[in-house]
Amino acid sequence: RASISKDSTSVPSSKVPSTKTHAATQLDLPIPTPGERPPQSQLDLARLEAKLELPACREPPTPHPHTPPRLQDRSFDDGKRERTYDNGVKLTWHSNGTMKEVHPNQLTVIHFTNGDYKKIEPSGVIVYWYAEPKTRHTTGMDGLQVYEFQNGQVERRYPDGTNEIVFSDKTVKLIYASGEEKCTFPDGRIQRVNTQGRRTLDFPDGTKEIYFEGSKTRIYADGRVKRVTPDGHHETYHPDGRFCIKDAKGWVLREGVGHSIVAVGV
Repeated sequence: RASISKDSTSVPSSKVPSTKTHAATQLDLPIPTPGERPPQSQLDLARLEAKLELPACREPPTPHPHTPPRLQDRSFDDGKRERTYDNGVKLTWHSNGTMKEVHPNQLTVIHFTNGDYKKIEPSGVIVYWYAEPKTRHTTGMDGLQVYEFQNGQVERRYPDGTNEIVFSDKTVKLIYASGEEKCTFPDGRIQRVNTQGRRTLDFPDGTKEIYFEGSKTRIYADGRVKRVTPDGHHETYHPDGRFCIKDAKGWVLREGVGHSIVAVGV
């Protein structure tokens, strides 16, 4: 296996050119001290060459004495360095430590000194990796933005203004552009919140709970309805019309027959 010397700026000529398509690779680049001009690092450039399995960078022979050679390794007065390789890959190293790789298929990757990188796919999809807090941000051609977090949480922001959050416990929360929300829990419960703040919770067994303006209403699968009002009253209504209303201390205020589910405003 060929080795790379710290004093060398290219991969040895024995390195076999690779035809593989290389994905973005996060590098551990040095972080310059604020206000300090970072030195031009040959080692960092060589490490990137090795990770991408790039062939040797050579200057081709001049085809005609009056034709200037096509330089493949160039340095600029501002400290920038640019290399073009035999397989068409171009690397650009800036004096601030930022490195850019451009592939023949127009895949572009920019490596930042803090460990972040930005990848622009030939299709136009943009992927940005935040080294801290280890988050990947993908922007699609259709405007969809996807955030993937280290704890497994995934957030999708759709062009129509809808936000979808999939938490690490597989809870899925939808926030619509209108302000309404829908949350689906792993146990099958579904919670909806409208723009007036009315919260409805549906259970797998058919039970439903409604929270609104300080009151709590529970509707059972068999048709019974129980409600706790803001003043602490407990109301119970049965499908056959029976009802019972108690105060906050449990004293019966009213009971009898005659109320329907519709009449009590469920």
